[in-house]
Amino acid sequence: MKQIGPGATISDELNAARDRLGSYDEVAEAIGTSGTNVLRWRDGTVPGPEFYDRLMAFLGVDLDALGALIIIEQLRRFRPR
Repeated sequence: MKQIGPGATISDELNAARDRLGSYDEVAEAIGTSGTNVLRWRDGTVPGPEFYDRLMAFLGVDLDALGALIIIEQLRRFRPR
């Protein structure tokens, strides 16, 4: 399993995947979803549970790490300032 750095978010991981693969459409294809979903997740929408297994496999993380990526994203975006 891949180690996720402290403070990493799902957006960070999707952006890194885009850099590796060349586009969000390529990331979407590798995950088995639409480019629209990938952009939504990058922009803070929480992926539905039906995507957890695919995201874990694609990102090389376990459920705990995927959950941390999502929660940290939410905390950064939506915490009161």
